[in-house]
Amino acid sequence: DVIESAIKANKHICVFMDFDCDGQTAGCCMFKTLSRFYKNISWVVGSRLTDGHGLIPRLITAPAGSLIITVDTGISSIDAVTELQNKGYEVLVTDHHLIEEKKPSCTYLDPKDFLKEGDDEYMAPGVYVSAKLALLVAKHHLNENEWFEAWHYCACLVSMGMVSDVIELNTLMRQQLNLGLCELCSTTHSGIKALLGLSNYKENQPISATFLSYNVLPKINACGRLGRSDLGVKLLLLENDTSLASTESLLAANELKSINASRKIIEQSVFEQAVAQADTYIATHPNSLVLFDKSWHVGVIGIIAARIAEIYGVSTLVMSEMNKQVVGSGRTVNGKDLFGDVSECKDLLLGFGGHKAACGCQLELSNLEAFKTKFESVCAKHNENSSFKYLIDADVNIENLYDVEFQMFCLNIEPYGNMNPDLILRLKNVLVESIENNVNSSYFLIDDDLNNKIRLSKFRCPEEWKTFTGSLVDVLISPFFTYFSGSTVVEWRIIDIKESK
Repeated sequence: DVIESAIKANKHICVFMDFDCDGQTAGCCMFKTLSRFYKNISWVVGSRLTDGHGLIPRLITAPAGSLIITVDTGISSIDAVTELQNKGYEVLVTDHHLIEEKKPSCTYLDPKDFLKEGDDEYMAPGVYVSAKLALLVAKHHLNENEWFEAWHYCACLVSMGMVSDVIELNTLMRQQLNLGLCELCSTTHSGIKALLGLSNYKENQPISATFLSYNVLPKINACGRLGRSDLGVKLLLLENDTSLASTESLLAANELKSINASRKIIEQSVFEQAVAQADTYIATHPNSLVLFDKSWHVGVIGIIAARIAEIYGVSTLVMSEMNKQVVGSGRTVNGKDLFGDVSECKDLLLGFGGHKAACGCQLELSNLEAFKTKFESVCAKHNENSSFKYLIDADVNIENLYDVEFQMFCLNIEPYGNMNPDLILRLKNVLVESIENNVNSSYFLIDDDLNNKIRLSKFRCPEEWKTFTGSLVDVLISPFFTYFSGSTVVEWRIIDIKESK
């Protein structure tokens, strides 16, 4: 109703989006769908480096009286909403993040407010909320063929945002993701096709959630992490490239690829410093990690937090300095509630937001040491009665892993993700014949008592695993499918390994 009223009154509509992949795809779904029939519309995207998360009033330059639609952000921006309303703007917030006690003084749409935790759409990402709302409005303005074009575009972007945001894949969300992955394979969208092509995708091959996660989405996220989200938005909006040989699309995709290469260099430098700091910190704080250096690039601290949390197995916040404040990005593992733990320390924070597995926060530098102490205490309290075990789907032998029907079964239960985790298979009492170590990956040649052999891989292999040559081990593995030169190849990746008893 709010959007329809704005359209009937010929109000200017401005779509304000968050800078990460979910935000960019959400913003593009809303803007592109409405712009198919309504031209008095614009978009704005914030910068991670200068603005941070949330609705930023100073970025809004639309004429007074405009309708500002936020996507994937805004539910915690109480003061920003009020400020814009005082300036004469109408505000509609669409978001999917957890809601604190205070709610914005405007119309808002957030499934975590009107649904229960077990409902199908409760865990919907911001792009799903934005796309569904935009498509419902578009049904009143587009004919059937036009609407289907809009739906196809949104389905592609929803799959990208879903994978990027690592949402819980209940039945509905998993079906939606599968649908979007199928649509991506047949897309005619110039920008997306160029991005897929520069990510080593061969046309007419299936696209998996894993392929998106490792090969495609980092390029979109990288421009957000390095303060150039507008480049990602422009590529995602470049639906029909009329330039010679689609040059404009290819140049845009190549720029994202180049930015991602820069992100990798920055990330590795920060990661090495963070690990060195973590090795010392964990000795006195065994239940949590809060790592800080004001020189660390704020665009990569979330990725670093994820890598550190996986290595040390504890909730991790990696922090830097922005606008004279300490800003942190956190990740956790093994089903721990990071958002809940951080919220118990909110008396020391200027702000925070996120969900169970990932969270961001801001605080004054003077409160950092107190926060470290309190956060460790909270995590220790919640860790007392918690334990982590791998849920193993099956014991297998090497011969099983070469069976084509078994490989097809593994492929057909994709897409993997939150609530549909990777298959975990166990090889028991096998011999590590040799280990080959490359720059980032290690390859284990495994042999069983029937002289069957198979090669397993581990990305960023722990140093202690490299001593297993000649040992009998139990190893947990998961299938990883890649598409190379027109054929599907299965790679078996190591999850964990230990000497056999």
